Amino acid sequence: MKQLIEQCIPHHLIGDDNEKTKARIFVFSGVAVSLLGLIMILLYLTVVPTPTSNFIATFILFVFSLLLLVYFKKTGNLKIAANALITFGFLALNVSVIDTGGIYSMDLIWLVAFPCGAFLFVNNKSAFWWTAASISVTVIYLIIAFTAPQLLGKVQFDPIYNFVSVCLCIAIVISIIYYFVKQNQLYSLVLAQKNEKLEKAQEEMIVQNMVLQERQEEIATQNEELIQNQEEIIAQRDFIEVKNRALENRDNQISHSIRAAQVIQQAILPNAHSLQLLLGDHFIVFKPRDVVSGDFYWVSKVQGQTVLASVDCTGHGVPGAFISLIGHNLLDKVILQQKITDPATIINTLHTEIVQLLKQEAGRNNYGMDLTVCAWQHTSDGCQLLFCGAKNSFYYTLPNQSGYTILKGTRKSVGGIQPGSIHFTNQSVCLPPGSMFYIGSDGIEDQNDKKRKKLGTKKVLRILSDAAHLPTAEQKLLLENSLKQHMEGTTQRDDILLIGVRV
Repeated sequence: MKQLIEQCIPHHLIGDDNEKTKARIFVFSGVAVSLLGLIMILLYLTVVPTPTSNFIATFILFVFSLLLLVYFKKTGNLKIAANALITFGFLALNVSVIDTGGIYSMDLIWLVAFPCGAFLFVNNKSAFWWTAASISVTVIYLIIAFTAPQLLGKVQFDPIYNFVSVCLCIAIVISIIYYFVKQNQLYSLVLAQKNEKLEKAQEEMIVQNMVLQERQEEIATQNEELIQNQEEIIAQRDFIEVKNRALENRDNQISHSIRAAQVIQQAILPNAHSLQLLLGDHFIVFKPRDVVSGDFYWVSKVQGQTVLASVDCTGHGVPGAFISLIGHNLLDKVILQQKITDPATIINTLHTEIVQLLKQEAGRNNYGMDLTVCAWQHTSDGCQLLFCGAKNSFYYTLPNQSGYTILKGTRKSVGGIQPGSIHFTNQSVCLPPGSMFYIGSDGIEDQNDKKRKKLGTKKVLRILSDAAHLPTAEQKLLLENSLKQHMEGTTQRDDILLIGVRV
């Protein structure tokens, strides 16, 4: 029976416990009505005499109940199916009641089944209306019995029929009530299980809420710390901004001062007109590492001789620039005022002056310079040139000859504590017309590439000797391009000075 009932329930009601319970009761009642109709038909055909109308009504009720079960299985519309079953049963019952005596008919007892069915199948509102309909019909039969009894059929007293009817009615009502109670118990069990799950879920939610509260407290604490940190950061930022503004102002002042020093340093260097007048065909590669330079060059003509000096002072930038000013003033003093043109004497005098001026014997500072001094006088055969160098050398090339010649300078610097056993000495060379000579600092030779490899003296001299026959402007351009290519990917490490003069 249970399997039959489950098979008659539509699949879409499986997840709805309330609708599924009503569907079970409806299917159970439909099956019960069908079985009752089948039993009554068998009784009418065998042992229980009954009017033809009762038999037809019972047969139609039996067939109609089966059709409604099939309709409900396909559509799942419980409300329409239940009300149709109740309505048809109600009409069939009233036909039997009218035919068997109205108020005196034993079939009247079946009216109690319709409110029960509406209550079980549909809802309380439907049960109320079917209760009203059953009471109204009973009152109508009572009125007809007293006013027009001839409208009702003759009462037929059949003990077996009456007994069977009463027993079946009671059995159906009890079965429906029992099934309803069992379904309620099952539904209560389901509700209890759901409640238990809900209680567990509620407990889990309480635990989660406690965890969330703890996390919220932690977050609140962290927020307070973040606020404090933010305030500290803001205070530090403001402090840094003040310092930055102060540093910016200081940087602007220093930059302004350095630019002023640059103007002064450029002013003491020989101008292009003087260089052209004194040196003739020449080129100068002069590249300070910073705004101002520790390298400088000096040239003048004294007592018929041209004196040229290239100087590399200790350090670079501002310190080197200060030493360069000292060196320039001392060269003016020694050569222009004292009229000294001998290169070795010039360098020896510079050394003595710097040691005294910077108080190096007492202070033990080693500020000074490396330099080259050349003095020459033009003749019809070229020029006779005197050279003296303090750690700097003299390079020259002769016309129509390959390669170059080096006159090495003395291995001693100007200024600082120097060995007394080493003396600056002159070297003399006669250069025919068309010769080229080169002097300068070691900045260009010491410049490294991105692999920290120096350009080197040999490579510089090879470039110069290969290009010696070219015009001086092209020699300068070739040398600058070679230096630029070598420096690609790195920065300048020292001041650069190189002077080339054609005799």
